[in-house]
Amino acid sequence: MVQVLVLRSVLEKIRENRNYIDWLSDAKDVLEFDPFAGDKVSRRLTPSRYKRRFNVVYVYRYRLPEAYRLIYTLDTTHGVPSCVRVIDFLSHKEYERVFRY
Repeated sequence: MVQVLVLRSVLEKIRENRNYIDWLSDAKDVLEFDPFAGDKVSRRLTPSRYKRRFNVVYVYRYRLPEAYRLIYTLDTTHGVPSCVRVIDFLSHKEYERVFRY
């Protein structure tokens, strides 16, 4: 089991919507036991804003209801996930814009 950390910016983004809070809670439960539950985004498709801001190489996409996406990364120790960091919560439209699909 790994720790799941959610950035304050994500919490502020969803704080007013009960559905979003429930979706995040459910996703956290899944990611605690399976950090690889999301889809790994190709390194070349990882947005540069995530690379610069969070100093990451890979991000993962976790699908939520109503086409929303949770973007997270893994902190590892000796190649084993030690922490899941949730770095963004996006609607489908925002997701397409950020990832240029």
